[in-house]
Amino acid sequence: MFFCKILSLSLLISGLNPSLAQKKSAGKSTAAKPNIIYIMADDLGYGDVGFNGQQKIKTPNIDRLAGEGIIFNQHYAGTAVCGPSRAALLTGVNTAHAHVRELSAWTVSGKPVDLLDEEVTVAEELKRAGYKTAIIGKWGLEEGAGTGAPNAQGYDYFYGYKTHTEAHHYYPEYIWENGKKITLENNVTAEKKGNYSNDDFTSKAIRFIKDNKSGPFFLYLPYTVPHNEITVPEDSKKPYLNQGWTARPMTAGHYYHDAEGNTTYAGMVSRLDGYVGQILQTLKDQGIDENTVVIFTSDNGPGFDNGFFDSNGPFKGKKFTLYEGGIRVPFAARWPARIKAGSKTSHPSAFWDFLPTACEIAGIKPSAKIDGVSYLPTLLGNAQQPKHDFLYWEINEAQGPAQAIQAGEWKGLAQYNKAFELYHLATDPGETTNVAGQNPAVVKRLKETLIATRTENPEFPLTKRSSHYASEKPVYHIYAGSTHAHTSYTESHGSHLDKAKGATKFMEVDSIGVSHAVNSPLKPDWQKHQGPPSEHFGLAKANGYDFYISTDHSQEAGFHPTSDKNAQWISLHDQASKATDKNFVALAGYEHSENNGPGGRGHINVINSAAYLNALEKDVDIKVAYKWLGNAKSYDNDGPVIASFNHPDVKSYDSFQYRDEKVTDVITLLEVINSNKNIHYEGFLAALNAGWKVSPVAGNDNHGTAAISKQKSRTFVLAESKSKRDILNAMKNRRTYASLDQNIQCQYWVNGQIMGSTLNKPDEFKFDINISDPDVANPANKIRKIEILKDNGVVVESLEASAHSVKWEPVIKDSTSKYFFIRVFSAGDPGSAENHAKPVAWLAPVWTGR
Repeated sequence: MFFCKILSLSLLISGLNPSLAQKKSAGKSTAAKPNIIYIMADDLGYGDVGFNGQQKIKTPNIDRLAGEGIIFNQHYAGTAVCGPSRAALLTGVNTAHAHVRELSAWTVSGKPVDLLDEEVTVAEELKRAGYKTAIIGKWGLEEGAGTGAPNAQGYDYFYGYKTHTEAHHYYPEYIWENGKKITLENNVTAEKKGNYSNDDFTSKAIRFIKDNKSGPFFLYLPYTVPHNEITVPEDSKKPYLNQGWTARPMTAGHYYHDAEGNTTYAGMVSRLDGYVGQILQTLKDQGIDENTVVIFTSDNGPGFDNGFFDSNGPFKGKKFTLYEGGIRVPFAARWPARIKAGSKTSHPSAFWDFLPTACEIAGIKPSAKIDGVSYLPTLLGNAQQPKHDFLYWEINEAQGPAQAIQAGEWKGLAQYNKAFELYHLATDPGETTNVAGQNPAVVKRLKETLIATRTENPEFPLTKRSSHYASEKPVYHIYAGSTHAHTSYTESHGSHLDKAKGATKFMEVDSIGVSHAVNSPLKPDWQKHQGPPSEHFGLAKANGYDFYISTDHSQEAGFHPTSDKNAQWISLHDQASKATDKNFVALAGYEHSENNGPGGRGHINVINSAAYLNALEKDVDIKVAYKWLGNAKSYDNDGPVIASFNHPDVKSYDSFQYRDEKVTDVITLLEVINSNKNIHYEGFLAALNAGWKVSPVAGNDNHGTAAISKQKSRTFVLAESKSKRDILNAMKNRRTYASLDQNIQCQYWVNGQIMGSTLNKPDEFKFDINISDPDVANPANKIRKIEILKDNGVVVESLEASAHSVKWEPVIKDSTSKYFFIRVFSAGDPGSAENHAKPVAWLAPVWTGR
């Protein structure tokens, strides 16, 4: 009780005193209020920055910030893990009293926990003082409980990750801007391609500063570097290559780590340092450097380092622990007009002190009850700094509940199933010697304070419990459809423009939208035979398809001239949009054919493009198509552009030897099965062996509506939902398989990554294969055999079976293969040797990264 009473008294005194900022500005009503920028790293250790002794990683900009301002040697995070630590920062309330005391996975009920509407954040306080506010980066406090949205918590602008799990990846396929989910078309999370998210955060932050330079503004800039996953663009690694460092091989799983960890981690910290440099330069360029407070820190102790970098400095412990290494974080503040350069302090402070500090800088008082004490006096070199009687933390992850208290020179820890620990920080900051036995009076006092200060929270009792985390594997639903069908908007085979025959004149487009070359008349019943797109979509929906793609011929006269304003093109997309609902996805595409004349190179199908390739133009060949695809835009900005090799054989597409890196990620599909059930297996292998990353689909190149109901061969995608965007993203990420059975369910993982993924050159491959057929009444649908194949189609493992559902978990050791994929055999028709010998499904490869 003694400590609680002193704390209450000090808070009362702090609350009643006029702010130091108000005193300093007396008689200067025209003086501009200072801008405030709070930069937070994620899992950056105390010792990861040069100003705290880092030797291997270079942080010149962060060190300059510290050198031109003040360094806090004893500044503490809110706790040793991100969510509750950030909540303490924003609300001024520590984990003894907070609503958010742990990540949502550790609630008793398993329900998510967000900031409450009634909680008052530092942004809300500063808005009272006339500040424009923004949070750009990782929010992590809107986990799904229905509250906690940053725009409802005082922020005028938000760009970044809403939940903490979204922030696990640096190449997200979507991001949040205010309340809107923005798809990032160029990003492929699993392959770490596209825009590195923290680069974008910096650009958005600079834009916010420029737009609000007349001030005052508050910018909260919580980066996600260097949190897992350990990945960074190559240019940031270059300074750390060839240093003779100990290698740290990384294994990808939920996190798509780069292959080598130490150089990557160093590059991540250096990239963060570059961001800080850009922010500081922007302040100078805008003429607001002198009157802007910039704070740099980290949300908790280090999570990656195993000792190579000494990320926790001289301290014991790391992230998830309440030893000093888990909660003492780097901290520096710069304010050229007010903070003396080269200053240092050992004043004990914590995240919950920021809110009252910001309020005092802005000339206001906190409006809600808090645990924080302003450290503005220390920033300004004022010796009259109010102090905490104690600082409190708690955490309850896998190791069980833990509490810590720091009071003056003493630090106490109460941990699950452990004796109470006491350390004399003044002489033993590394917490090497437990002196609880020699100081029973101090132990008694600290234990009493832990009990007295803590308020109960039904979701976060101090009890051992299990995590409610779902599996790190996303849940992929399996959807069946067609990727290749022609409608009355195409003339189809036999009526293409044949350049070799010199056909150059065209008839007018008729009322249905079909025209043709003069020397290549249509069949009299062709329009009726193929049917309009709407009929295709309707029949597909009625016959159990989850998605259906119309791919009409771009070089048909009806599509000439090429333009995204072409009536047929617009009508095709409109009909697809009208057919799409929550149970069915219709997609518009077209087919580019280059089979005319000698040396024809095959077909490419393009799905969801905003325009189509002008195949009627002179010298349009497959190589031109490749380059065109590299810049193809999606229709109405809805999902990625997908391209597919159509009717492949070994000789098509320059034998797959030509590859333009710009379109490697655009051409992602390859037909293994056509509507006539021809198997183009050799073409699939030729593409894989030439380095193309393609996954198999069943083409269903039907030219009439009758085939829609009869066709059993289907393309399957593994998507997170039956939506246009997720279906397209599944294709983009190569989560597909082709099947001669319209119901078979297939998926597999390797080292925790789903089919279609690229691994980081492991030498051991742990498969988790799941194959089933729901038609249990039919013995012919039993799974008979599963094969794993590698380079050149070599079978490396095989499982004989006789069941409708098979789970197989083989382990393969291999240090040379470039890819693996799976094919499945069913029992088939016992009376047909052909059916018995033919695979029923071909699954997307997993690439090894070699």
